[in-house]
Amino acid sequence: MLAGVTLLSFGNGAPDIISSLVASSNLEGGIYISVGALVGASFFVTSVVFFRCVWAAPGGVIVIEKGSILREILFLIVTCLFICWMGYMQEITFTMALGFTSIYMFYVFMVLFKEYKLKSLQVLDNQEKVQDVDFPHVLCVD
Repeated sequence: MLAGVTLLSFGNGAPDIISSLVASSNLEGGIYISVGALVGASFFVTSVVFFRCVWAAPGGVIVIEKGSILREILFLIVTCLFICWMGYMQEITFTMALGFTSIYMFYVFMVLFKEYKLKSLQVLDNQEKVQDVDFPHVLCVD
């Protein structure tokens, strides 16, 4: 899971980072191209790529854990609202940009925290199964 929210995300987003830096630093109005490209890439991934994944899945169905998909949607909405707020303010400061990094770091923390909790529950469940085998229960009937 850690690789999915860090390494794969970086590999997918690295070209966007480089093209955004080049567009915003060298061109008149390049920042508009940069923001448009980032929002467009996000929309493309959440619509076309997601559709293609469902289409390629066996039976055309992907089973998704409710908590995980709600977390993903919530963070996407928060990020989009943050972008809208910046558009309303008509400026992007370093502090605002740092806010995006903070949102992402919190997202990674939430994913890792959930994975930790799931593994803890699995360990407890396995320990209970071992205890059930080691200490058989006696059923008393009156």
